Amino acid sequence: MATKTDIKYTDFANEYIKNGGNARQAYQKVYPNVKDTTADVNGSKLLRNAKVQDIITKLQKEIADKELVTKEEVIEALKRIAMTAEAGDQLAVARSCWQDLGKTNGSFVERQEIKADVDVKSPLADAIKEMREDRTK
Repeated sequence: MATKTDIKYTDFANEYIKNGGNARQAYQKVYPNVKDTTADVNGSKLLRNAKVQDIITKLQKEIADKELVTKEEVIEALKRIAMTAEAGDQLAVARSCWQDLGKTNGSFVERQEIKADVDVKSPLADAIKEMREDRTK
């Protein structure tokens, strides 16, 4: 029969997995009336506890076993499709696969351009503004 402590360990491990690995948040879910500093210290202690580590490892394995497609399988499929497309002279398909592969393994990062109109107050900015105004006169 599970003890009250074992139940708390399991609750902590579940919350830790659910929130993506934040020990403070997991601890505060299980023990809601504690300060952040207390949750930091005690959450860290629980992560070093052998029973909690075993529970977390078991939960992570269960999650991994339930995944329909792993990252490695996606990478292999994209490689296979890209090579087949290249062999069939379908270069647009191949290029798209190679780009997706680069994004999947972190080689490519999407960039976004952000334009902002910023009013900077500084002596240099004022001097440049005056010079521009003098040129237009």
